[in-house]
Amino acid sequence: MVVRKYVLEQITRTGEPLIPSLEAIGISLLSFPASSLQGLFDLNVRRAKAAKTYRDLFRDNNLDAILMPPAPYTAVPLDTWSTASYTGLWNYLDYPAAVIPVDQVRQEDHADDVSNAKFGEEDAMVYGLCT
Repeated sequence: MVVRKYVLEQITRTGEPLIPSLEAIGISLLSFPASSLQGLFDLNVRRAKAAKTYRDLFRDNNLDAILMPPAPYTAVPLDTWSTASYTGLWNYLDYPAAVIPVDQVRQEDHADDVSNAKFGEEDAMVYGLCT
């Protein structure tokens, strides 16, 4: 509890508002995963193990970079995203990631109709971002 309280105090001191998009996907100040110093250490150990796994993957396969889309949709209006993007893994691993715009969204790029979403509620939500 001490760690969570300390983190909350430090964030509160900045006066920065909470980010609605983070709250929408369940990442909030109240969901800080470590409630003790040992818990914080344990999270860092887990992250270091994941980073080693990916470092080995890169080295064993002679990979210098991975090119991929940053999200399953085009840019959305500020603070309206509601899913963690594909770059979330790289943020977790503390790897660099960049988004390079290659074109502009045109009228024909918009989703045809949200009712055409075939894979459930989350698919419909992604369709809704594109209309």
